[in-house]
Amino acid sequence: FAIVFGSTFGNFNAANAAALTWNSGTVTSFDDVDTATVTGSTYLVDLAGSDELTSITNTVDTTLTLDAVGTLTIDGDITGATATTMTILLIQGVTTMTGSILETGTGVVTLNIGASDEFTTTGASKAFAAAITSTDATGTLDIDGTATFSDTVQAGIITVADTTTFSSTLANTGLMTISGTTTVTGVYTGTGAANIDAAMTFSANASFNHATETLLAHTL
Repeated sequence: FAIVFGSTFGNFNAANAAALTWNSGTVTSFDDVDTATVTGSTYLVDLAGSDELTSITNTVDTTLTLDAVGTLTIDGDITGATATTMTILLIQGVTTMTGSILETGTGVVTLNIGASDEFTTTGASKAFAAAITSTDATGTLDIDGTATFSDTVQAGIITVADTTTFSSTLANTGLMTISGTTTVTGVYTGTGAANIDAAMTFSANASFNHATETLLAHTL
């Protein structure tokens, strides 16, 4: 009986994966296996607690607002459709991605991290094509896996725990902590403090403008 029930529930979950269409209004919950397509110019994800879904894409120019009291986990990719812009606003909570942020063709994705909010990446060899900004020195970018960021990155608090490449400009207005091998191809501007305890390579100009900088046993 255990084998029969296990097989039945496995098929049940797969069959109930939903392809969500977000056209207008607000969504307050979804299933872990759901995929979402944004078809309206604005849409709000307003979660009372933590939740999880598989992926997000769009078909039109859109602004997607993510408001999570707990943690929103995205297991797959966020993909910007060609010839569109997708602006993602993190206004509360933590958004964690185990996938990548991709831009198809001429599609453009921008991610803005709000004050005291956090965007976390996990997993190996992830690619982030989106330009990332933060409106406040408390907006956090936490990089826990290996990743490449191909567009500009400007955040308040930046934490790098594994091998990471920034292929464009990098800026921090809060504390930046580097404990994984890091390469910055574009210009680096640090108005917040930087604690660097891993090999860090700058291929362009690097500007450290804070009174407190800690470089521990490594050569820049």
